[in-house]
Amino acid sequence: SVTGVEVNGATLEILRHTYRDHFRRWVEDPRVRLVHEEGRHFLASQPDLYDVIQLSGVDSVSGTPGAAHVFSESYLYTAEAIDLYLSRLAPEGVLNLMRPESTPPREMLRLLASVVESLRRRGVERPAEHVMVLVDRRGSFVAVLAQPRPFAAEQVRRVAAWAGSNPTLALGAAPGFAPSGPSAYAALLAAPSARDLHAGLSRYPWDVRPVTDDRPFFFRTSRWSHLWPQAGV
Repeated sequence: SVTGVEVNGATLEILRHTYRDHFRRWVEDPRVRLVHEEGRHFLASQPDLYDVIQLSGVDSVSGTPGAAHVFSESYLYTAEAIDLYLSRLAPEGVLNLMRPESTPPREMLRLLASVVESLRRRGVERPAEHVMVLVDRRGSFVAVLAQPRPFAAEQVRRVAAWAGSNPTLALGAAPGFAPSGPSAYAALLAAPSARDLHAGLSRYPWDVRPVTDDRPFFFRTSRWSHLWPQAGV
C-alpha cells in the first residue's frame, strides 16, 4: 500500500477531480491513500512504520525571485525532523530524500550531515554504512538514502548497476564504494567521528551545518566572509 501526504489541497484536487481521468488508474487503486496533511505532522501524529519514506523536493521555492526563501523557516529538514523520519522506518526501511542541489554542494550536503548526526544519535557507530548518495551527473540533483540497518553489499551493487545504466545519474557515495573523482558527499561520510565531521563542516566554504527547530534556516548557507570575498575576511 502507498500513503501519499500532500499539504497543498489544490494538488489533491487536480489528482482527484480536475484530471481524474488521467490519474484514475492509481488514484482509484484501493492500495493508494491520499492524505491532505503536512508530512512531518502526519508522521508525528501516528505510530505506523514504513518500508519507504520519500520526500521528493517537498519544499517550495516560490520566493526564489526575491531570495525570500533564504530566510524562510523550514521544519522539513531540521535535526528533529530527520530523527522523526528515521524513527518511522521499519527495520529494513529506507528514507529517501531527493532535492535539487547547488554547485558547489550546499543544501544536500547539509541534509547529508543531518542524516549522519541523526544516525549517531540513534547509536549508530559507523553512519557511512547506512547511507547511499545518488547524484545527477551535472550536480543539479541529489538523493540521499538512509536506513536503520547497514546497507548490504548486494543493495549497493544493485543501486550502482541501476545508476550506471542511467545516463543522467551516478553513485556519489555508498558503503565500500570509491568515487572516481572528488565527492563532497563521500568526504563527509568518511569523517570517522562527530568531532571530525564538525571540523570538516567548519572548514567548508559554505555553512552546511545541520539546522534545528530552534534554528530552522535550511536554505541559508552563506557565511559573513562572502560579503568580502576579495578581502578574504
